[in-house]
Amino acid sequence: MTLLLSIGEFARVSHMSVKALHHYDEIGLLKPADVDQWSGHRRYSSAQVPVAHVIRRFRDLDMSLEQIRLVLGAPDVAGRNRVIVDHLARMQQSLEQTRATVESLKSLLEGRSPVASVTCRHIDALSALAISGTVEWDDTEKWLDAAFGELHEIVHDADPDLVAGPDAALYSPEFFEAHVGQVVAFLPINGRPSGAGRARLLEIPAAHLAVSVHQGPFNEVDRAYAALGAYVTERVLGADGPIREHYNPHPDDPSSVHIEVCWPIRHLPKESRP
Repeated sequence: MTLLLSIGEFARVSHMSVKALHHYDEIGLLKPADVDQWSGHRRYSSAQVPVAHVIRRFRDLDMSLEQIRLVLGAPDVAGRNRVIVDHLARMQQSLEQTRATVESLKSLLEGRSPVASVTCRHIDALSALAISGTVEWDDTEKWLDAAFGELHEIVHDADPDLVAGPDAALYSPEFFEAHVGQVVAFLPINGRPSGAGRARLLEIPAAHLAVSVHQGPFNEVDRAYAALGAYVTERVLGADGPIREHYNPHPDDPSSVHIEVCWPIRHLPKESRP
């Protein structure tokens, strides 16, 4: 037998607040079974309790209301499960990032963090296919993934042998200072591919660079920056220009990255000169 419950009774059996139930009604996620036309009092069917429990459990898993709406409104089981699996995958990724951050913090507090080494070298000018944009700090990884994907697709369609070096990027000083600024993703090439879309051919200028190699979780690349900053400041070598990063995939561990962080300097120190 289906019973009608007042909103207060339904809040108790569903473990949802009255405020949340009002909001879910307003956005159409969980509408009451009946609304008194004179008093406006909401009443819920006892058959809606399991639905309320499902919503609350998904909210406990940080699923957005829009995703929950997609789950509840899915036309079939496959569609519903697809939304759930996608959300669980994002949760798993977030959990792994949290674990990596915790381990990195423990390493710093316990003094187990290795000191990154610094070398200096000259890099000649090179031709590259590039995509540039104004990028927000928190969007960098996603933006780079899309840009490099587009660059590789263009070169692969033209001639894969055009690739002359690893993926790389230039970061403007404003990017670090304001956490939003110019970023240039580029792929060194030998030749001129056609059908470049938003990509353009770019001459990356020659430069003297202090270089520190980071290998490990991406969230620990700040150690390489710290080593470079100390090295350049102590030797009064700093020069104007963007920071470069060269990305080399780790052959055995896709979650680990091999990044050359390159800081522009005015000249090569004596110990680095050939």
